[in-house]
Amino acid sequence: MAEQRQGPGDTAGLIALLEQHWLHARHVESERAWFMSAYSAITGGIITYLFSSDTDRLWPGVFLLVLTFIGFALNWRWAQAFEHYQQQAADIGRQFDPNAQVKVPRNGVWRVVRTNHLFLGFYGLAFVGLLVMLAAA
Repeated sequence: MAEQRQGPGDTAGLIALLEQHWLHARHVESERAWFMSAYSAITGGIITYLFSSDTDRLWPGVFLLVLTFIGFALNWRWAQAFEHYQQQAADIGRQFDPNAQVKVPRNGVWRVVRTNHLFLGFYGLAFVGLLVMLAAA
């Protein structure tokens, strides 16, 4: 049985692959946003509870540090997955036009700062802030 190869005329297959890779990239972004929402709710609730009562701050603080580290690690992984799916989509797009520059346009400060840098920076600052909170307790 001969292997079927995608030729220049198989645009429907390429479009389907391109759509799937962009859908995967968007799903990664949705996962990141979902975790950030859950993290914010959990962290805000625990910090509010800790400062509204005279309870020991050590174990809830350690839990928040672990949760923050998990958030940092997950966002690192999601950034890698997003880049992978975006690159795959760009490679498929180049099959339509080899000279095409398939990239997300970036203007102003976004040429230097990437969204994944903001997420990673947030978790890094949260980690430092929680360490300071625990040291002051």
